Amino acid sequence: TPAATKSSAIPIPVPIPSDNRPPPLPLNQNQNQNLPPRARPADPLLPPRLRPCRARRWGFRGRCGGAGPRLRIRRRRGEGASCAGACCRNEAALRAAVPPRRRGEGRREAAAVAPLLPRHALRHVLGPHLLLPLLRPRTRPRRAARRRRHPGPHCPRPPPGPRLQPRRPSPHPARRRRQGGGACGRRRQGGGARGRRRQGGGVRGRRREGGGAVPPKEYPFQRALKTAENASDPCGGRYIYVHELPPRFNEDMLRECHSISVWTNMCKFMSNDGLGPPLSNEDGVFSNTGWYATNQFAVDVIFGNRMKQYECLTKDSSIAAAVFVPFYAGFDVSRYLWGYNISMRDAAPHDLVDWLRKRPEWNVMGGRDHFLVGGRIAWDFRRLTDEESDWGNKLLFMPAAKNMSMLVVESSPWNANDFAVPYPTYFHPAKDEDVFLWQDRMRSLDRPWLFSFAGAPRPGDPMSIRGQLIDQCRTSSFCKLLECDLGESKCHSPSAIMKMFQSSLFCLQPQGDSYTRRSAFDSMLAGCIPVFFHPGSAYVQYTWHLPKNYTSYSVFIPEGGVRDGNVSVEEILRGIHPDIVKQMREEVINLIPKVIYADPRSKLETLKDAFDVSVSAIINKVTQLRRDIISDSEDKDFIEENSWKYELLEGQRTIGPHEWDPFFSKPKPKDKGADSGNSSAEAAKNSWKIERGDQN
Repeated sequence: TPAATKSSAIPIPVPIPSDNRPPPLPLNQNQNQNLPPRARPADPLLPPRLRPCRARRWGFRGRCGGAGPRLRIRRRRGEGASCAGACCRNEAALRAAVPPRRRGEGRREAAAVAPLLPRHALRHVLGPHLLLPLLRPRTRPRRAARRRRHPGPHCPRPPPGPRLQPRRPSPHPARRRRQGGGACGRRRQGGGARGRRRQGGGVRGRRREGGGAVPPKEYPFQRALKTAENASDPCGGRYIYVHELPPRFNEDMLRECHSISVWTNMCKFMSNDGLGPPLSNEDGVFSNTGWYATNQFAVDVIFGNRMKQYECLTKDSSIAAAVFVPFYAGFDVSRYLWGYNISMRDAAPHDLVDWLRKRPEWNVMGGRDHFLVGGRIAWDFRRLTDEESDWGNKLLFMPAAKNMSMLVVESSPWNANDFAVPYPTYFHPAKDEDVFLWQDRMRSLDRPWLFSFAGAPRPGDPMSIRGQLIDQCRTSSFCKLLECDLGESKCHSPSAIMKMFQSSLFCLQPQGDSYTRRSAFDSMLAGCIPVFFHPGSAYVQYTWHLPKNYTSYSVFIPEGGVRDGNVSVEEILRGIHPDIVKQMREEVINLIPKVIYADPRSKLETLKDAFDVSVSAIINKVTQLRRDIISDSEDKDFIEENSWKYELLEGQRTIGPHEWDPFFSKPKPKDKGADSGNSSAEAAKNSWKIERGDQN
């Protein structure tokens, strides 16, 4: 019957080897033919010693032929196939039941037996060298499979027999080579190209370990740098983000303008956005428009109002090339210089720093992209000690504030975080045409005097040369002198000062109570060639606004010769050729737009004033700093005490000895007239005498 046919055992013919060896063990084909291969029970016709074996860690990689779980088993070279659960058979017993075959035989036998045996039994009966060509996965490329199976063409294949004990090192070189000591073993162990890649020794491995091309580090200011590459954006690389400070840091000071200065009522100078009241042109010295009685310490409010009209302001700090802090630092320090303790003087700077450090914009660069304006000399913000008698506050000595850039009317030659901007003059044009008309007028003036000087002597300062210059001017028929020590003199009249400068070829500009003077910019505005006696009066100060080639627009006479009485100013100036004088005067007239502040209520179209030059320089400074951070090329050998030298460098980043070293060397505190911190503080104190109207 059909049922009986299904239950009867059907003998399966097994091919007989040609050398009359006994045939392989016949297997029963009558064991649940309808069941899937994985659910078939153990074969009852196999020898009784073939029992389910314990799982061992080595063996072939793949799926068990029985009903056991699917396991991934590592195959060790020469170990043969092994158990992977109750579904696997003992390969040693299977091999004992099958006689060994000689080399070269078994191809036809394998082809005949393969359709008759379960998949998991083929490994045990035929061996890997006959089984793998029959059971090679369809999805794996033939070349890749062969490469994984045989590490090299000269490497011996592992023996098919089982190895249940770990292999010991052999003293014979040939055996050691087979055990992995030669090239083949190194390849299997990862010593070849593929092994080095797996271990990270190749190109990709070196990249992962950091030995090759490391992905560039991301910085939060990179988006701001990329804006400069956008040619369609006129403000690309020029955006400024302005902090919205509490009013106590700026606007409240203007409302309390009467308390800004002890000696001067600053309220009248706060009109017209900080320009002061308009000047009358009774003597015909000025042009028709753009002239105001501007206070020399009003840069804070002028700069702040000009920033409100800046064309590239942004509310997105991530694209800003720089961050502006609208803190009126000059007005703040001037309120508490006289009669207040150091706690009161330092209160606003401490509050400002605390407020800024809580802002996310500060964390981008730690404040190194921030800048603010203090319309006073740097010594007002550099108190050296905490003694009550010491001068100024400690704004520029605060650790956080050292990262910011501060614009002052006179910077310190030995510090790197303050930069000098011009003193405000009386001329504030509203349009380009006003500047062009004034320049043409200065070119056409007749100048009868060879040189002139406006100022007062300093009898209490033995290092001052003002007294010697006044004496030389009195005895010379080529000099015009405007003395300022007789109470309400003409030195405080803008009309009288500008009229004298307009009639002179050269204007003497010695040191004032500090290195610099407002008079230097008034003389340049009048087309008068300045004569400096100390490099700190202009050359190392206003490097953004004045040419580094100082001989093109000025005359330098070292003050030591004048002090000793060995130098005649008249002889030096008369010895300059008229053609050279004409070239120098033309250069001075061309510099007028860069040393004046335009009207904050308008903007020049094609010309750049002192504000534009300063903002552009700050943006360039911050941009270069960011690029140096990305390229890890910051100057690690920067010497802050030589900051003045770095400002004079062109196309190089190293410094050395300079001809002006004697002017800026810090002598011992006992030396008379030393440019130490104490003498600078005394100079800052004396500078307030100008506001009192006692001296100029």
